[in-house]
Amino acid sequence: MNPVFILGVICYIAVEWLAAAVLARWIGWGGVALVMMILFIVGVAVCRRAGFSALRATTPASVDGLIVISPDRRTSSSAMKVMGDAGLRFVAGVAIATPGLVTSALGGFMLIPGIRRGIGALGTKRLRAQAQAAGLILDENFRPTTFNDGAVPGHVHRVDEPEPRPDSGTAIEGFIVDE
Repeated sequence: MNPVFILGVICYIAVEWLAAAVLARWIGWGGVALVMMILFIVGVAVCRRAGFSALRATTPASVDGLIVISPDRRTSSSAMKVMGDAGLRFVAGVAIATPGLVTSALGGFMLIPGIRRGIGALGTKRLRAQAQAAGLILDENFRPTTFNDGAVPGHVHRVDEPEPRPDSGTAIEGFIVDE
């Protein structure tokens, strides 16, 4: 195992133990245990809420049997932003639920919208840089637009033409009637 990783884990445990000891001087070890239980419950609640938020970002609503996409989900870019924000809130919830006062404080800071947006922008830049280093050029919605050789792999389908189905057989023309 990497010695730097082992040293990092030892330092993490020492910092968390020191933070707990400082808090225990003020409220006692029973109080520290109570704070840790409360932080665990709060962290799980944040994770749950972030999960439901991500689910709402991806599922269209159904009204009278028709699938309706709400105005805030018109583009895949806005849905991806909502899902990314929910993912960062989930990570913050995991950090809060993880035993440790310093980790919980870092998770609490991640719940601040400005900090979360900054972390999301940094992650977006790194992902785009890694994709471009691999030869993939992405548009604003993170869809591949071209590769270094100038072509996108796969099939291109026009929006005004129906997509061909190789195993569909013969088409039946007519109307669907609700009775």
